Amino acid sequence: MRIATVNVNGIRASVRRGFADWLTQRDCDLIALQEVRSPLEAIPPEATAGYHCAYHPGNRAGRNGVALLSRVAPTAIREGFGSRRFDPEGRYLEADYELNGWRLTVASLYLPKGGRADDTPDVKARYQHKLAFLRSFRPYLTRARRTAAAAAPRLSARRSGPGSRDRPRGRRAAHNPSSGPGCRAGWTTAGAAAASRARACRPPPTAADARRPGSGRAASPGGP
Repeated sequence: MRIATVNVNGIRASVRRGFADWLTQRDCDLIALQEVRSPLEAIPPEATAGYHCAYHPGNRAGRNGVALLSRVAPTAIREGFGSRRFDPEGRYLEADYELNGWRLTVASLYLPKGGRADDTPDVKARYQHKLAFLRSFRPYLTRARRTAAAAAPRLSARRSGPGSRDRPRGRRAAHNPSSGPGCRAGWTTAGAAAASRARACRPPPTAADARRPGSGRAASPGGP
């Protein structure tokens, strides 16, 4: 399984710099993106070709924005971590996946810039903003760690018991990702709960997807 994280510093500029080629060459299963900095409708289709995409743009035009690209559709998407102050900024997005026999929760986080406590007033303000974000985020992160620790023994027992699947070794079988404007046309609003407003898209199924056993891409067309 291959998971990557990339600060694209503007997805449209990143595509011009070769992001789509990198995406094809690396062949990742999951990719976390930060600083997407684009309206939903302006994301180039080649930036997500062959991937399901969950996106939290935030409310600051041309700033922030985090996304998750995945070969399989997420089973749940959560935007933010429960902070009224920071969730609208588009800095945190997490999603659940069932991938290669594993149940995963993956997140994309874009921290505020830090600055220094002894610098100019503007830089000091950024520094205080970052400290406030970290104070707000810490309880959520602590709860997430406790949940993961509690789940680990159950996961180990389930996978080692009779009939369990061995952990996949090596790379997954190659597949031909779909491309073109179909992914863009598939953008829909999705969420795991009423409070979630994460955006998601999926590429249209191909003939190869329909023939591949266990593929979820052809199972429910038109949704995330």
